[in-house]
Amino acid sequence: MNPTIPRVASRAEWQPAVRVGFRFAYVWFIFICFPYPLMFMPGLKILAAIYGELSVAGTAALAKGLFGPTLSTRETGSTDRAVDWYMLGVSLLLCGLATLIWSLRTREKEHSQCLEGLRTYVRYTLASAMITYAVIKLVKIQFPDPELVWLTETYGESSPHRLLWMFMGYSKTYVFFTGLVELVGALALFFRRTTTLGALLSALALTNVVMINFCYDIPVKLWSTELLLMAVFLLLPDLKRLAHVFVFNRAVEPVPARDPLPPGWKTRARPYVKAVLIGCALIAGAQTASSNQQPPRPALYGYYEVSSFVKNGLTLPSALVEPARWRNLIIGTRDEISIRLMDDTTLRFQIKDDPDKRSLTVTKPREKAALGVLTYAEPARGELSLSGTFQGDLVEARLQKVDRTFPLLERGFHWVSEAPFNR
Repeated sequence: MNPTIPRVASRAEWQPAVRVGFRFAYVWFIFICFPYPLMFMPGLKILAAIYGELSVAGTAALAKGLFGPTLSTRETGSTDRAVDWYMLGVSLLLCGLATLIWSLRTREKEHSQCLEGLRTYVRYTLASAMITYAVIKLVKIQFPDPELVWLTETYGESSPHRLLWMFMGYSKTYVFFTGLVELVGALALFFRRTTTLGALLSALALTNVVMINFCYDIPVKLWSTELLLMAVFLLLPDLKRLAHVFVFNRAVEPVPARDPLPPGWKTRARPYVKAVLIGCALIAGAQTASSNQQPPRPALYGYYEVSSFVKNGLTLPSALVEPARWRNLIIGTRDEISIRLMDDTTLRFQIKDDPDKRSLTVTKPREKAALGVLTYAEPARGELSLSGTFQGDLVEARLQKVDRTFPLLERGFHWVSEAPFNR
């Protein structure tokens, strides 16, 4: 051995505090990773869904019994619901209790085999999750092109969430690049030799994701933080080695790969199991992307100026003194409609088009109760008339379609810029 190369421990010393910390981490990572890989396995997804529903319902019932609040368990796409924060608290308490029982009942001085098994489980879980996020970026599902409704709003009218989606959705190349980084990191995690590379790439990508989620109020703070902690956990054994290479400019010895499985049929079956898990993760990512494809533009898609507006039989003039009068109307691609009033108030609704009856049923987002039904007609090219009930009033509107242009979409890429184009 070259004496100039310092010996760097590849695994933490199993001191008492390290043993207790590992036991807690072991239980907690199993808790947050499960039911992987059930949710990626055809035919077993139903079991993962049942487990998730029971966990949420049980947490809600426990919170109501102990603290009194009634927590909503409705699925909204957010991982930061009140019930999710309660689940975090419950999981920490249960993991602490399990750690205490484990520590009292065992006399083991190290858990090397458990560590290798846990690292394998965590890296496969993290890799599968990162593949899904990578795929929906590569095919530009997570950050779609800016919607017409978004483009007609001012920055001040948008939420931080919408502002981020606009920023990311503007550039196909940048979204593809972020997805590619996540995909490379995820694929590297599936192999023990490249685990450190995959964990490093994933940690860098996820640090940016976590900061974005916290700073732009994206309701995936808990889940993204948990993914980041998985990547950091995988890096822990190599932190000293990475510091020697990147900070202290010292050479380090290679770490021999440790096989968590004893020799035998399990070792021989591992390549086939790996192939199945990687395939299932890729298929799950593709299915997620396929189920969230950008819908086709509806027949009435476009930006309309309101030329005349009648409410309860009274014609309202186009003037600021009539704030309830419609100024313009936008029909977007995702069954949404945006109505801007004369006082610049913007009303947003969901619509369901019935082409046979030529009617639009208007509802609030994520609600089923109808706010009104508007019958439409197209008396001439580029014209649209709406009539019917809306929010308890009888309305009639005549609209003219306008082709709007936006510098954001027209500017494009320039190698040479004689002066900043900043407007």
